[in-house]
Amino acid sequence: MKYRSEVDGLRAFAVLPVILFHAGFELFSGGYVGVDIFFVISGYLITSILLKELAQDKFSIIHFYERRARRILPALFAVMLACIPFAWAWLDPFALKEFFQSLVSTALFSSNIYFFLKTGYFDVAAEMKPLLHTWSLAVEEQYYVIIPIAMLLLWRLSLRSMAITFWLIFIVSLLAAQYFSSVNPSFNFYLLPTRAWELMMGSLVAVHADKLKIGEASKTKQLFSVIGMGLILLAIFAFDDRTPFPSFYALVPTLGTVLVLCSSAPSNWVNKFLSWKGFVGVGLISYSAYLWHQPLLAFYRAKTFEEPSLLVGALVVISTLMLATITYYVIEQPFRNNKSRTWTRRNVFVFSFVGIVAFSTSGIYGHMKQGFPERNEEFLRLAQNYGLSNACSGASFDDPRCKSSADPKYILWGDSHAMHLGKAVAEVVGDAGVWQMTLSACPPVVGIKEAPRKELITCPDYNDLVFEKLQSLESTNQRAVLVSSSKSISIYRWKSKVKATFDKLKSLNYDIYLVSSTPHFPGVEGCIVKSLSEGNGFSDCQYKLSETTNYELLQREKKLAKELDIHYVDLVPLFCNQGGDCKITNGNALLLRDENHFSLEAQPLVGEKIRSALNL
Repeated sequence: MKYRSEVDGLRAFAVLPVILFHAGFELFSGGYVGVDIFFVISGYLITSILLKELAQDKFSIIHFYERRARRILPALFAVMLACIPFAWAWLDPFALKEFFQSLVSTALFSSNIYFFLKTGYFDVAAEMKPLLHTWSLAVEEQYYVIIPIAMLLLWRLSLRSMAITFWLIFIVSLLAAQYFSSVNPSFNFYLLPTRAWELMMGSLVAVHADKLKIGEASKTKQLFSVIGMGLILLAIFAFDDRTPFPSFYALVPTLGTVLVLCSSAPSNWVNKFLSWKGFVGVGLISYSAYLWHQPLLAFYRAKTFEEPSLLVGALVVISTLMLATITYYVIEQPFRNNKSRTWTRRNVFVFSFVGIVAFSTSGIYGHMKQGFPERNEEFLRLAQNYGLSNACSGASFDDPRCKSSADPKYILWGDSHAMHLGKAVAEVVGDAGVWQMTLSACPPVVGIKEAPRKELITCPDYNDLVFEKLQSLESTNQRAVLVSSSKSISIYRWKSKVKATFDKLKSLNYDIYLVSSTPHFPGVEGCIVKSLSEGNGFSDCQYKLSETTNYELLQREKKLAKELDIHYVDLVPLFCNQGGDCKITNGNALLLRDENHFSLEAQPLVGEKIRSALNL
């Protein structure tokens, strides 16, 4: 392709807002749209190159993936390798275990699927993940697995067939993005089906390039390019984390990018603006800058347990650009030189294969070693609490490991906040037994469809299975159901479903207990890890009940239990005295393993609260 300097300038307007947004500069509240700008540019460039090769009968799958390997892998591998020692030094075992998991998914270009299953993009926990940003690389590479084969097949029919197919994919994917923006935002954000339309927008510009006559000046194109740049800036400064995204809102920056690409002409104001050497320079290093910025921010938070100040954010931006410049000249450029005697096609593929295998193997090993907790034995106090067994975290509840007796008289139903009660309940009820029916992030309410998909089964389907089982049990008047949820079931919009669920349980003669959530103390997870690292006895981890992020929900839970005439088990007194002063220890026991889940050493204390409620 003929080099277009304004495209590199446009890359600068993609990468800089992303970095500034993540660094905490509130002015760039919609800076995340830079990824969407990248998608359009990538779709345009790759499709343009493939169309030229198809037209000249020079298309080669091997050559295509050689180019992708030269472009993507060297800098990516360098950043992944650089992350490992810092992750080892500064991450607790559970964060390190997840880092190793992300190392595998990044190497295999499936990190968008991994992070979809693990977290939401705007979650605080997401900001602590060094490789979170690689989700967008995974989306692009998944697209590039499909697009060259599709274009080869469609080219044999006609360019018109290709255009029609691309338009259909664009429309279906865009409508899917709008639908899932409210139904499942995490799926919508991370996965290819609801992102393909953005890449396809760029592909459509390439397919229609002859009709658009890109490069020819006109007053109309002058206007369109100004409108396009205006739309991009509008999204960067007007959008925020409350904007449903991607959805029809994402048409603002992506359509703006399309208008700029289509209206390019040397005499256009926007063309001259974007072709300024400063913007072009940032655009050239934009890939490496994107790779470096997230690890720098994530490791700063992991080391200091603080959000970056504006000064720190500015230093991160400067450091990112410096590292990106070095990476561009020392790593990116030598590998892209396909005339190099060192980096021949064979050597590039060998390098790529060895790198993928090495990172995948080390990631799997780190996962199997559970994040190497032996680095600091104190971190063992933060072990995962699955209740009776990790088999009960969404697997079939008929698994014998999910029952503490042959015919349990107590049913534990809910999400991870029911799960972390399993051992305590089993100890308290003894031979009567408990049956753990739990699915992470799935409230114990029939008909709730808002919970994210965490396992191979959806929340509504799982709850339906639980309820079918509860209806089929005999002697229900001799059984009790304990329910608990991190998402308080007192949420108003669930009221009718909650009432219907509990009315049905009561009609089946079950005795019902609503076990409270734990109080959610702001910043407590960082305080726990810092205290374990420094051995200060958690003296800094003291809070006010009124400051908890779920204070109102806790009050509504009590009210709801009274309205529904069911028992309420209040676990807040484990943390807080009557004056509302709270801490995360009770005696010598550390109560929490993270922001809102009980530790294993808290189980005897939790058990005593439940024993009292059950009158045992």
